[in-house]
Parts: sequence; C-alpha cells; structure tokens
Amino acid sequence: MTSFRKLIGEIHRRSLWQVLAIYLVGAWVGYTVVQGLTEGLGLPDWFPGLALVLFIVGLPIVLATAFLQEGMRTGGRHDPTLLPDAQVAMSTPVEPAGAEARMRRTFTWRNAIMGGVFAFALYGVVSAGWLLVSGTTASEAVDPVGTSAVSRVAILPFSVHGSDEYEYLGEGMVNLLGTKLDGAGDLRTVDSRALLGALERQSAGPFDPQRAGVVASQFGAGLYVLGDVLEVGGRLHLEAALYDVSQGEGPVATATAEADVEDIFAAVDELAAQLLGGRAGSAQRITHIASVTTNSLPALRAYLAGEREFRSGRFEQARDAFLLAIEEDSAFALAYYRLSIAAEWLVQSEAAGAAAEQALLLSDRLTEHDRRILEAFEEWRVGNAAEAERRYRSILGTHPDEVEVWWQLGELLFHYGPQRGRSITESRQAWERVLFFEPNHVPALVHMARIASVEGKLEELDSLTRQALRYQPGGDYAHYMNALLAYGLGDEEAQQRVLADLAQAGDNARNNAFYNVAIFTDDVDGAFELARLITDPSHSPEVRANGHVLLADIHLARGRWRAAQTELAAADLLDHGDALEQRALMAAVPFFARPDAELNGLREELEAWTPGEPLVPNPNALPHSDMHHQLRAYLLGLLNARLGNEAEALGYAQQLESLAGSPDAAALARDQTQGILAQVAWTKGREAEALATLEQAPMIRSYLLTVNSAFYGLEYDRYMRAELLNNLGRYEEATSWYCSFLEHASYDVAFLGPSHFRRGEVYEKMGRPEEAARHYNRFVELWSDADPEYQPMVDYARERLVALAGEPSGG
Repeated sequence: MTSFRKLIGEIHRRSLWQVLAIYLVGAWVGYTVVQGLTEGLGLPDWFPGLALVLFIVGLPIVLATAFLQEGMRTGGRHDPTLLPDAQVAMSTPVEPAGAEARMRRTFTWRNAIMGGVFAFALYGVVSAGWLLVSGTTASEAVDPVGTSAVSRVAILPFSVHGSDEYEYLGEGMVNLLGTKLDGAGDLRTVDSRALLGALERQSAGPFDPQRAGVVASQFGAGLYVLGDVLEVGGRLHLEAALYDVSQGEGPVATATAEADVEDIFAAVDELAAQLLGGRAGSAQRITHIASVTTNSLPALRAYLAGEREFRSGRFEQARDAFLLAIEEDSAFALAYYRLSIAAEWLVQSEAAGAAAEQALLLSDRLTEHDRRILEAFEEWRVGNAAEAERRYRSILGTHPDEVEVWWQLGELLFHYGPQRGRSITESRQAWERVLFFEPNHVPALVHMARIASVEGKLEELDSLTRQALRYQPGGDYAHYMNALLAYGLGDEEAQQRVLADLAQAGDNARNNAFYNVAIFTDDVDGAFELARLITDPSHSPEVRANGHVLLADIHLARGRWRAAQTELAAADLLDHGDALEQRALMAAVPFFARPDAELNGLREELEAWTPGEPLVPNPNALPHSDMHHQLRAYLLGLLNARLGNEAEALGYAQQLESLAGSPDAAALARDQTQGILAQVAWTKGREAEALATLEQAPMIRSYLLTVNSAFYGLEYDRYMRAELLNNLGRYEEATSWYCSFLEHASYDVAFLGPSHFRRGEVYEKMGRPEEAARHYNRFVELWSDADPEYQPMVDYARERLVALAGEPSGG
C-alpha cells in the first residue's frame, strides 16, 4: 500500500493526469477523422483498427516521456522505489546515474513526437499505396461518376423551438431541404434515411458545428447544413447555415426565411436559393419544392410519420400513414411509391402494383434521382431482374449511401437470384450495407438471418432473428421467424411451441413457416411436420390440397415416389386439376426415371381432361389456378417430347400463347414454349441447341409468382438447364443452377435429393473431393429409405464416398 500511495503521489506531482487527458482527447479526434476518411475513401475496414493500435502503442511512450522529463525539470528528485531500473541500479555495481540518463535521453518529447510523425506517415503511405494498388481514388470511392466530399452535403435535423405541433419539421427539413439541394449543380445530398438511421443510434441532443462535422465526415460529406425552426403564433422563422468540414471555422453560407405554416415549401425554396447563392461555383437549380414533394402540410406530416414507421419495420402502420398522406394529396408521387414498397412487404401484391403504377403516372413531380429509383423499382416489381439490377447499381454509383436502393438490390438478388442461377448469398453485401446505415432494419435482419441459416452460421442466425423479433414481436413475422430459429438451431422444445402456435395461426403464417424451414434450414423432417398442419380439415379445400402437394414434395426429396403419389391422390379429391398437373410435372423429370408406360398414361389422362373455369376469385388459390388450359398444353408438350413424339410436342408448343390470358400468363407461355423446344432438342441428343433455346427465354415475372407456383418458377426448365450445363462440361454454372433448388421456393424441396446427387458428381469431376463427399453424404441421408427402384443410386453414392475417402471398396 505504501508503494502504491507513493506511485499515485508521483503521478500527481508530475501532472500525468493532464498529459493523459490531452492524449486521449487528441487520439479520439484523430480516430474519428480516420473513420471518416476510411468511409469516404473506401479504405478497408481494418484501417481504423490499425490507427487504434498505433494510438494504444503511443500511450505508454507518451506517459513514460512525461514521467521522466517532468522529473528532470524538478531536479531529478523522485522516489527510487517507483522505477525498476533505479531499483536494480541501487543493488548492483552498475552506475545508476548512467542508466537513468540513457532513459531520459531516449524518452524525450522530440523523440516521442518524431516517432508519432513517422508512425502516421507510414500509415499514410500504406493508405496511399492501397488506393493506388486498388485503383480507387477518393472521388471514385464516394461516387464513381465524380461526386467528391466537397460536393457532398449532409442535412442535419433542424432544432425546433415553439409549439410541439411542429416538432416533425426537425426531421422534415432533412427530407425537404435534402430533396431541394440534391442535384443542384454538383451537389449530392446524403440519403436522409441513412443519416437519420445513424443518428437514432447516437446520443440525443442539439448539434453544434463540431459534432455535425464529425457526422458529415462519417458519410464522406465535405459539407453540412445546420438550422433552426422557430414558431411564433403560427408563423415560422427558418435559419440555416452551410459549413465546410475542411475549413473548420464559420459557415460558408447562411440563409433565413419567414412564412406562414401553410407556406413552408416556399420558405424552403428561399433557404435553398440563399445557401446555393452563397456557395461559390454552385449552379442555380431552383424549382418549386412542392413540385417534387407535396404542397399539403398534413400530407407531409403523414408522409414523415410513415417514414419513421418504415425505418422501424412497422409496415402496417407505415402503409396506413402513406394512405393518409395520399388522402391529403392525391398527387403525392413519393407517398404512392412508399405505399407500394410497404404493401409489397405485406404481400399485398395488387395494392403494391396499383400504387406503383400511380407513382409512375405522377413521376414528373419527382426529382430526377427519385424518378430513377421508381423506374428501377418498376422493373424489379414486374420481374425484369437484369434491367432492375443494372439501374440500381447505376444509382449507387452516384448515391452510394442510398438505403432504399441497397434494400431493393438486396431483395432483387435474394428473390430473383435463384431464378437466374445465382445464390441468395450474393445479396449479403447489399443487406450488410442496409444494416450499416439502419441496424434495426427489419427486412434486412430477416433476410440476413435466412442467409446465415443457409451458410450454417448458427450464432449469427440466433442474433439476427432475436433482434428482428424485438422489433416485430407479434403477427405472422413472429410465427415464421420463430420457426426459422427453432428448426435452424435444432431446438426441439422451441419447435413444439412453434407447432402449437401455428395450429392457431392463419394460412399465410403456416405457409411462410414451411417456406422458411424447408428452404433455409434443410430440415426435411421439420418441414414435414409443418406441412401436415396445412392439411388440417378445418382449412379450405384449396389450402388442404396444397398441403398434400407439399407433403408429396417432401416424400420426393427422400426418394419415396409411392408415398408422394398417395399424397397427390389425397390432393386430387380436393383439387383435381392441380393434383393432375403436379403428377405430370414430376413424372416428366428425367432424374426420377419413370417408365414410358407411366408417362403415356399421364399423357392420355391429360388429353382426356377438360379443365373447368374458376367461378369466382379465390384468395386461397395458387397463382396458376386459372391457367389450366395453358398448363395442360405445356405438360402435354413436355411429355410428348420426353416420349420422342416430336410433332405432337411442337404442336402443343404452338398452342401455348393463344391459350394465355393475363400478361403474366402470356409471358410465361413464351418461356414454356422455349422449354418444350429445348426438351425436344435434348431428347434428340442436341444438347448445345437445347441449352441455347432455354437461354432465349426472357424469364420476366414477379418473384411473388415464382415463389408460389412451380410453373411460374419454371421448376422443370431450371432443372433441365442444370443437367444440360453439366453434360456440356460447364460445371461451375451447373452447380449454381442445381443450388437454386436449395434456396428458392417451397415446391423446390422435391429436388433436394437430385440436387445433392448431381452436385456430388459435378464436384468430383472438378477435382473437389471434400465438396463432392459432402453432397453425396447428404444425398445418402435423404434417400437412405428411398423406394427400391432408387436404391441403386444410393448404393452408387455410398461407393463414391468410399472411393473419395481412399478406402478399399470392401471396407
């Protein structure tokens, strides 16, 4: 205790507390600057960590220097028991004065400062070298087409004084003034959602220029705006100031405006004009703010409320707020767009489509930037995935912090990826960007949890799912996210709770729970339990029939053809048309190798069937339930092609387009025609021609159709493409298409066995034995109790496992 008190006294005497405080403050400022530069220049994530290590290494050096130099200024008087070297010197013949002198000559302020300069000069050289090697400049990192920090502006929330009724204008000015300034000359504004999402994670309180500059730097912005709204007697006084991060002094431009509350938009016009006029070199793009948003204050208030609900993942409340905004202003284009997004997430496809179409009709009221987002979304909505992806990536080139675009790109890559032979894991980067800006973004959390489950990252699955459930604790979301978590982690007690809850839930919750478990957890037994719930007699015939079809798919996943036919027979009693179509589709798949007699029997059954017309719209019906004439022709074309009846197959291919009704059905008919032609070529041994024919299919349709219908999802054609790629030696592409059956839709579960078997073969051909063994092993697990006619494939997979392990065949 005596030595400790002496140490504290010595530290206090030498003013080390002041040195420590100064160093920590300087290090914090330096680290904040490094973080801003990392974000702005697009440097790797480890650069701030490297700077932190340098600051930590520097701390003991600075403290030791202060300790020794302060002691030298006070005549060298110190307690020798506090310095190990002095202590050693007192007990050995080495001269104590010489050892201490050497330490003092080493730990000087000049040496400490020069060491720090050298360390951070080296750090700068590493940064510059990385940029040169990677070919990335500062302007390219922020904006590949030329937006740099000096033309990037962050609008911070305004401080509101006066009546609480106008508190919404604090965030409202971020949207209004941001819309106004974006695209004015060379200016680009930081995305308001990204900015507000980041600020929600920080401590509350007013912004001063220093704090605002730090926030702007985090988004790669060299400019920022601070402002105040003062309300007195229903009249608003607005003040705004534009700052330059690099100058660190007063504002480069200021603006003031006054208006009655109903004239807020004109006041924002005036603010923007003054700020732009005060900034040298800025073009004057001054158009009336109401022309790109709304001239209704109640509509604006409702819209901003919807945005807040939207950021929190409360989509029903967001939808209602956007509807209220539209009631107040029927020409509010942005409100229609956001309503469409909210309805899309709520699986209200008709409402989403109607709102998107109305937004397009009013798109002349949007800024060019917002119009580009809307046009990309329309391509996404109708299923033109390639064009939508191109447009979204182009927008991100000029607005890399646009949360909305990252979100929609993530949705596109996740839901349309498997339809294009790409894994859902390609969407991970987009979701990570969304969560970087908005950590509580519920759709991003949900999709990332699914990806984590597919990748086997169980800790990440647990963390992400629980975080999502904190923000969506009830409703259908909770049901299927609880199912994903319980079956993903293999928690049997939680699984029983899920089954009990789903027994009392609606059809949508049960179907989504099955989808999440069957596709993202690879738990076939769990999926079987959930599918049985759908066949409960309390449900409508259409729902129960679909449940039996899903049970049949699970049996096929295990190679149990006979058990699958039993389920399809049960479905036939409830919905004859759909059951017959499912039987024919599965029988046509070459992997299941059904005899010609069985294919002929199904062909004759289809030829004798006269489909009826649906009498009234049915909310429980599948997307293809009104397309029986078209599907009958498609299936007859496939079966005839498989049987070698080329003329008959081509005849049915010619019929398809004339039988299509809706635009979606007509688009599908064009793809189905290509599928029949490809099957004809494949049967004749013309594999390259067959593949080229399939590749001509546009495959443009909404993902809501593809995930709910094996026909809209072109299940058969996707499998044919994978087989053709495999046979033609294009193995990498083949594995991607086989993988699409593990990540896409509920009905794809039937292809689990074939997918694993073929991927085992392909990886073996590619010389990747460990991956081959993994897929052969999973196939054996799935098909170990397959029907007798399929056991030779199981035996073959076992033989390959032995061979890959290097063991003798008899072992």
